[in-house]
Amino acid sequence: MIKNYFKIALRNIIKRKGFTVLNISGLAISLSVVLLVGLFLSHHLSYDLQLPDSERIYRLENEYRSQSYAPFRFTNYYNSDRNDQLQSREFLKTFSWVDEVVYVLPSNSTISNQPDYVLELDDQKYTTGPVLFTNTPESFISVFAPEFLNGTTSAFIGDFQKILLTANLANSIFGTSWQEMDLIGKRVNMEVSSLESANYTIVGVVANPPANSNFNYELIVSTPRIPSWAAYTYFKTSQPIQASQLTSRINDRYAEIEPNFGQDERYEGVYVQELSDIHTSDRTILYEPAAKISKNVLTLFGIVALVILIITWTNYMNLSIAIYSRRQKEIGIRKVMGAEGRDIVFQLMTEIVLISLLAFPLAMLMVHGVLPSFNYLMSISIPTNMIWSPIFAFGILGVAVFTGLLSGIYPAIVF
Repeated sequence: MIKNYFKIALRNIIKRKGFTVLNISGLAISLSVVLLVGLFLSHHLSYDLQLPDSERIYRLENEYRSQSYAPFRFTNYYNSDRNDQLQSREFLKTFSWVDEVVYVLPSNSTISNQPDYVLELDDQKYTTGPVLFTNTPESFISVFAPEFLNGTTSAFIGDFQKILLTANLANSIFGTSWQEMDLIGKRVNMEVSSLESANYTIVGVVANPPANSNFNYELIVSTPRIPSWAAYTYFKTSQPIQASQLTSRINDRYAEIEPNFGQDERYEGVYVQELSDIHTSDRTILYEPAAKISKNVLTLFGIVALVILIITWTNYMNLSIAIYSRRQKEIGIRKVMGAEGRDIVFQLMTEIVLISLLAFPLAMLMVHGVLPSFNYLMSISIPTNMIWSPIFAFGILGVAVFTGLLSGIYPAIVF
């Protein structure tokens, strides 16, 4: 019986070519828009959540002069030596629930005083950037966990003046066959303002940072000091804790590292922000390393996708009613020949769902074609392979089937 349902459904779909093309094309366009919105929302809502134990990672921010600062300032600003820079780290480590504290500085941040860098390797010079600096390499590996394609973590955390290239930079310098070369241990020269030594050692190659990351970089540099007046300070706790509780606990003891706290109105303490909240926070924070987006904007996109789906369901239902109204004679003959009501319903539902399934691959191909333009328009970098990931492929397939069932159930029952 099921085989017969599909056989008749295919026959009717081929017979009514105009109706089929109109329905499939309209549904495919609607599904492609919904998929694009889904990709957009997923991109922005998953910033940095690919990090292990992301629910236990937080950023420490300064509240100073009635302003919020994303980077946490050093005591003596540019004149801070390594001990000065590690002051807040040592303070945070006194809390029993803090496991790791890491400092990072992306060179494309506005607090960096050197945007351009030149690598000198084997008498050749290569312009590179952005550069990601850290003076806490062991904690950096623990918190940000870059994927090593070559080299080992132990070589990076063992000492300073070490460099990790990204796959992009390795391809640019050594070509696509870099994996067959012996890169580990190569010495490079890179001048960094405010840092004394310019000599570094390549100790590994790591995967490129994902597009939905707050830090974009071409290489990672381990150095005793951060070359700026502040650093982006992250810490990991032993278990998830509400950010408001962390803010309160740290501010209760903040005077230990800031003696003027409570006496000078300029010093307003710290603010702790959850990793998942950084990219979509509505708070006005200075010197963010990456552009943010409001949750209200994301909500609006979600509403638009839902409205498009509702319009699609309504139009699909109206078209189905219109075409089935011309099949009264056929349906009547079926009933006379002994077909029961449920047989008629299953037959019509099979046709509608089959049309929805035919729209699915067309919608996927349409999104694949327009995604580069969509990325350019929205100033984002959603990878093309994300379209074909199981979660999105099965998700849009489910929407297509549900659209067919929802839009076809009424005309199927009525007729």
